[in-house]
Amino acid sequence: MPRYLIRGGKLPYENIPTGDYLSRNLMGSNCGNFMYLHGIVRTLMTDSSVEFESTRYKYNYSADEMKRLNSRIDGFIIPLADAFRDGFINELKGLTRIVRELKCPSYVIGVGVAASAEQKFADGVFGFEQEAKDFCDAVLEKSGVIGVRGEDTGRFLEMLGYKEGEHFRVIGCPSLYTYGRELKIRDTVKTPESPAAFNMSHALVGRDFIMREAKQFRDIFYIPQLVAELQTLYWGTDFVDYLSGKDCDPDDELFPSSLRHPLYAENKVKFFVNVNEWVDFMKTRDIVFGTRLHGNITAVVAGAPSIIMAKDTRVRELSKFHGLTHVDVNDLPNYRDIWELIDSVDFHSPEKYHKKNFDNYIDFLHANGLKTIYDDDPDRKHAPLDDLIRENGVSNEIVSAVAVPKEVLVGRMLDGIDFLRARRKELNQRIANSNDTVKSLRAEVAEKNAVIKERDKEISSLKDDIDAADKENRRLKNIIGCRSVTMTIKARNVFLPKNKKIKL
Repeated sequence: MPRYLIRGGKLPYENIPTGDYLSRNLMGSNCGNFMYLHGIVRTLMTDSSVEFESTRYKYNYSADEMKRLNSRIDGFIIPLADAFRDGFINELKGLTRIVRELKCPSYVIGVGVAASAEQKFADGVFGFEQEAKDFCDAVLEKSGVIGVRGEDTGRFLEMLGYKEGEHFRVIGCPSLYTYGRELKIRDTVKTPESPAAFNMSHALVGRDFIMREAKQFRDIFYIPQLVAELQTLYWGTDFVDYLSGKDCDPDDELFPSSLRHPLYAENKVKFFVNVNEWVDFMKTRDIVFGTRLHGNITAVVAGAPSIIMAKDTRVRELSKFHGLTHVDVNDLPNYRDIWELIDSVDFHSPEKYHKKNFDNYIDFLHANGLKTIYDDDPDRKHAPLDDLIRENGVSNEIVSAVAVPKEVLVGRMLDGIDFLRARRKELNQRIANSNDTVKSLRAEVAEKNAVIKERDKEISSLKDDIDAADKENRRLKNIIGCRSVTMTIKARNVFLPKNKKIKL
C-alpha cells in the first residue's frame, strides 16, 4: 500500500499532549490547518495499511533524510492555504527544493493566492511570481494537475502562463469534503437562547459588530484558532505570538487577548486541536459566525448554520466556489444587528454546490493517480481513519487556565517557562549563526572588493596603453596624410611587388 509524506503538523490519528502543540507548533500557528489535513487523510486512507508521515512543517531536509524518504515514500502530498503570498516565500522555496529532490510524484491538493490579491491584481505585480512559477514547474514535472482553491488563484496562475484544465483545476478547500458527498445544513431556531459560537481574527475590521452581536446570545462560546490564543487559554499568558512577535492590548474589549477578558474570565472559550471533537461541538450549535474561514467551515461540515464575514481574497474565492453563506465584512455596518443579518442570508446555499464540487474533487484526485475511499461507493459515510482515531483514543479536552486548580496551572506555567527558555536559546543560536554568516559574507565582500580594485588598476593601465596607441596611430596617420609623403609612397609602390605595397 502507498506511503505518503504530507506537509503538515500532527496527523489526525496521533494522540499528542496539549503542551506539545505549543512547544512544537504542530498546528502551523493556526489549528484551522488541521481541517484540510484531516479531510485529505480521511479521503486517501483507503485502509489502515496506507501510511502517512508528516513533515511537521520542516523544509530543510538533510541529504541523508532525503535519501531515507526516497527509499520509502510513494508520494508527497502538499495541502496549502494562501501559500502564494509575501510572507510565505521562504517556505515556498523550501517546498520547491523538497519536490525537486524527491523521486516520487508530488500532489498539490489546494493552494490559494495572497489574501490581499485584489490590489495586487490591480497593480499587475505580486512580487513572488518567480517563486510561485518555480514551485508549480517542479510539481507539474511529477504530477498531473495542481488543485487551486478558487478562481482568483486560477487567474494568478494564468498570469504565470498556466492553463486551466491542463495545468490546474479549481477544487476549493479539501476540508469541505471531509465527510463525503452529502452535506445537510440543519434548520434551527435562532433566538438569544440558541446555542451559538463565534470566531474572529485580531484584525480591526468587523470586530465591533462581531463582539457586540455575540452578546446577544446567552449560550455562546468563542472558538480561537491561533497558537498564541492557545497559550492564553492553557498557560494563562497574554496574547503574544512567539513566532511573529505580534501582540495585542491585553485590555482590548474588542478582542479576547488575556484572561481578564470576560470571555476567558467566564470560561466561554474553547480551543480544538482534534477535528472530530471540533465538529462534534459544532453539532451542538444552532448558529456560528465570524471571520475565521475554517472556524466556519467546521460548522458547515457539522451541519450547523454558519455565516462567514469575508475579509479578504482567500475567503471570498472559497465562499464563492462553495456557495458558503457569507457577507463582506465591510458591509456589516449596513445591518442593524445579527438578527437582521440572519434574516438576509441563505444557510442552505452550500448544499446547492456540494455534490458537484465533491465529484470534481474526486475526479481531480483520480487525474493525479490517487485512490480514495469513495472509488467504489461515492456516498460512503464510514472511513478507516474514523476507526483509527477511536482505537488510538485521540482526545484533547483543553481546560481553560481559569478553571483548573492552581497547582495544575503552576505546572503548565513551569512547562511554558521551560519552553520559552528553550525558544530563547534557539533564537539566540540563530542570531549567533546569522552573525557568523554576516561576518563571513562581509569578509567575502572585502575579498571581492580587493580583487575588483586590482582589476580596476589593470583596466586603468590597459586604458593608458590604448590611449598611447591611439595617439601614435593619429601621429602616423598625420604623417601619411602629408602630400610629400604620399607622393613618395606612391612612387615607391610602383617598383614593389603587390604584397610589399603600402596601403594608403
